[in-house]
Amino acid sequence: MSRQIISRAGLGFAAQIEQYGEMEMLRVCIDQPSLLMVRSGCKVLRWQQREQIIEAGQAVVFAPGLVFDVTNRRGGTDGYRATSLGWDNAMISAAAALLHSDEPRRPVQTVQTLQPLGAISADFYASYLHAVAGLANPSVPQPVARQRMLEMLWWLADAGVQFSPDTRSSLGQRLRQLLVSDPGRPWSAAEVARHFATSEATLRRRLAQEQLTLSSLLHEVRMASALTLLQCTSQSVTQIAQTVGYDSASRFAIRFRQRYGFAPTGIRGHQREAA
Repeated sequence: MSRQIISRAGLGFAAQIEQYGEMEMLRVCIDQPSLLMVRSGCKVLRWQQREQIIEAGQAVVFAPGLVFDVTNRRGGTDGYRATSLGWDNAMISAAAALLHSDEPRRPVQTVQTLQPLGAISADFYASYLHAVAGLANPSVPQPVARQRMLEMLWWLADAGVQFSPDTRSSLGQRLRQLLVSDPGRPWSAAEVARHFATSEATLRRRLAQEQLTLSSLLHEVRMASALTLLQCTSQSVTQIAQTVGYDSASRFAIRFRQRYGFAPTGIRGHQREAA
């Protein structure tokens, strides 16, 4: 799989994560229902005085909206490597009835935070690669690509895990999903208010009830998007800065360091790219 984030409207995304620097990343938010498989090194997740370690060859499922402190530990000279697959919330809702139309081989529980899956089988991984190919290849018809993503949900159900349909998202969660769709856009309060069919005053008041502001959430989304691009693409820091809305790469680097405590180049360790 190439160093890019693959996505298809209405279905989901796939990405290959690579990290050579080893540092703790605080308050990492999971935006979509997703599956992650560690290929080299290990992932350490901490939340609410709990810790979970996912070793190479193992997988974990994440519910959306959760926040973790994350450390990706290197696996020798290969660094940390993982593959990720995520589903659009709309697809989870549409697929819920289909997943209940047949009895799984074991009881199925809805994942509330994360659910380790343990070691993955060769057949499981082959289905994952098949789903990624469906997302990546525009010649694959949309219903076929959708079926391949649904097949992965069946694999999870067979492992005793399912996602909850997204029916009770807060305004902050829905706004975050909107901003994630185009983090580099100069979002204004007026534009966002129109999107949610409300007034600017009501938007500010409802966000304040969740202890949020548009500017703080946009900054957080831009930094999170930059972190993902550093891990999952070969784009230069300058390109990533522009993608997430910064004309100045140096100003972006300052804001990134303020947010995460290390420079953008720290993610890639010794792998230095041209600007």
